[in-house]
Amino acid sequence: MVADAEKFKAEDEMNILKVEKKNSLDQIIYSGLSSSKKDTNPELLNYLQETQDWLQNHQDEDIHIYEEKLKEVSEKIQSMSVSTDTNTDTNTGNVDTDADIVDQVNDINDDQVDIQEID
Repeated sequence: MVADAEKFKAEDEMNILKVEKKNSLDQIIYSGLSSSKKDTNPELLNYLQETQDWLQNHQDEDIHIYEEKLKEVSEKIQSMSVSTDTNTDTNTGNVDTDADIVDQVNDINDDQVDIQEID
């Protein structure tokens, strides 16, 4: 009975981590889409929309798949963002920089937990 409880606890922890990874990926896509629409970067916008579609169609992937996709998206955003470009939102007057999205990506990556497989 104790062994079963430990097994279920480990499974629950893995499910929690999977949801956290999926949510992190969703957050990074959303942030990137918001930023790329302001920056009118069609290549990045298209990539992020494709990734968002992928995520919607892959709701039950392995944690490692989400980690790889998160890393891929982070690298793509960083490679396509130029930290010296700035844009002003004409509706609010707020200045947004490409560095903001890179900082958000780095914050998400810093918050990630290393996952260890439990047999």
